[in-house]
Amino acid sequence: MARFALLLSYNGAFFSGWQVQPGRATVQGELETAIGKITGENVRITGASRTDAGVSAIGQVAHLDIKHNFNKYKMLRSINSLTSSDIVVKSIVNVEDTFHARYAALGKRYRYTTEGDVLKLREIADLFTGEHNFAAFAVTRSVPDNPVCTIWRSEWHRAGNGVVIYIIEGDRFLHKMVRMIVGAQLSYGRGRLTRDALERMLRSGERDLRWRVAPAERLLLERIFY
Repeated sequence: MARFALLLSYNGAFFSGWQVQPGRATVQGELETAIGKITGENVRITGASRTDAGVSAIGQVAHLDIKHNFNKYKMLRSINSLTSSDIVVKSIVNVEDTFHARYAALGKRYRYTTEGDVLKLREIADLFTGEHNFAAFAVTRSVPDNPVCTIWRSEWHRAGNGVVIYIIEGDRFLHKMVRMIVGAQLSYGRGRLTRDALERMLRSGERDLRWRVAPAERLLLERIFY
């Protein structure tokens, strides 16, 4: 049995997310079908991040096990020839059988592109750095027993013509957490949320106000840290 790690990118606009779903096009599903044709095995691939429908990636990492030690360069070319052009496997490496794409990850970086007043957004970005209970910034039904995450980096950058880019890095992220943080900051920038309200929700873990969740199509998984 050989374990391989893959570095890949994909355009999330054409998929119903990463995770296999019956009757729907997913990144995991398309990769497993292609690798199954190459190896003749029923292969299961595990991604570091189970991105939602519409979310793209340039730095997703995944691992898989196959019974025979295939030539990784031939495998890379074969996978890319069998999958749509919306998925690109950038590299494949042999890894120890103890490596796990999700559980071995130390953190992730996401990038969000939108429009807004960068000066106003910078006023609030620092609020999210550090260790916090992010239950108020996640889908309620999927909040885990431990909703505490540590954010290392939260910053906005100008990209020109009114476009701004948000970069966030942290040790872990709850379901839709990045999009909810972005949406909350955009609401602050428009004067619909206050810093006091956001601070209160970070302390309590309870969402007592509502705001629009930022659309998935502008979110990019940029890097997995190991």
